[in-house]
Amino acid sequence: MFVSIEGIDGSGKSTLARNLKKKLLELGRPVFLTREPTDRFFITESEQRNRSAENAIELFFRFTTDRLHHQKTINSELDQDRIVISDRYIHSSYAYQGPLMEIIMGGMDSTIEWMTNVSMVIRMMPDLILFLDLEPDSIATRIARRKERSGFEEPGYLKMVRNYYHRMIDRNWIVIDSSLPVEKVTAIALEAILGKLKG
Repeated sequence: MFVSIEGIDGSGKSTLARNLKKKLLELGRPVFLTREPTDRFFITESEQRNRSAENAIELFFRFTTDRLHHQKTINSELDQDRIVISDRYIHSSYAYQGPLMEIIMGGMDSTIEWMTNVSMVIRMMPDLILFLDLEPDSIATRIARRKERSGFEEPGYLKMVRNYYHRMIDRNWIVIDSSLPVEKVTAIALEAILGKLKG
C-alpha cells in the first residue's frame, strides 16, 4: 500500500510520517518512509524564492524527473510487502508550482490539466492521500521553530497553494484538520490506513 502525506509547509507532515511508522510497526506492519524531493534533487535558495512562471515550469519538470526515479524505489518497497509512506508526492508539485504558472496557463483548471499531461510518465499513484489541512495564517509559530526554511513559506503564497490542494481533493483523499492535537491527527490517519488495508 502506498500512502502520501500532503499539506502546506508547517502542517505536520514529517511528524505524522514518523508517528505512523511507529504505530504501524507496533502492529506488526512493515513500513518504509520516503519523501519528496528525494536526496538526488537539488534546488538553490534563489530558485526557491523565484516566483516567475518560467521558473515554476522548469521546477515542475525537474520534480517530475526526480519522481520518475522515486517511483522505482516505491515499487521496489511495495514488492517487499511494505507499506510505503511518502512525505509529499505528486500533488505537492501541482499545489506549489501551479499558482505561479497561471499567468501563462490561463487559470487553475488549465494549469492542472497541463501538469497532468506532463505527469503521464508517472505511473505510481498513491492508494491513499492524507491531506493535513491548515490555515496558512496559523503556521507562523510552527515555521519560526524550524532550523531550515524551504523558501515557499510566505502566508500569501501558501493560501494559493492550499487552494490548489482543495481543488484536487478526491475520493482517495482523507482531509485531516492539522490544528488538532498530534495524537488525534495520528489516530485519524492510522484509522484511514488500516481501513484501506481491510478494504
